Amino acid sequence: MFEELLELYKTKAEEIEKERTEAQAMVMLVSAIERISKELDSKQNDVELLGRLIDQVDRLSKEVADLKSQLRTRQGEQCPFLNRMAARERPRQPRSISHRYNGRKTGSIHHKRACRYAWPE
Repeated sequence: MFEELLELYKTKAEEIEKERTEAQAMVMLVSAIERISKELDSKQNDVELLGRLIDQVDRLSKEVADLKSQLRTRQGEQCPFLNRMAARERPRQPRSISHRYNGRKTGSIHHKRACRYAWPE
């Protein structure tokens, strides 16, 4: 009978130990889930903040573009000379001058090939 009680005690102790380890594992799992949840909330807040910052940058870039446009308009009204200067700064396009170079005919075929395109003055 003593042996049966000892066996019963051992099985009960093993069950209690197993339940304790399971409970401990559950506590660790719950704490890990809470930590992950906090990290996700933090990242969600970061994403929302980035979204607001992107919206703000977009709004500010539009305002800057509007201000630039207004400034160009005002400068154009105040100083037409600058508009003419800006028009002159456009890239020049080559023009074809088939066999004439500076108003005179050229006789050499090599000269014609070399001077086929000239920049406008």
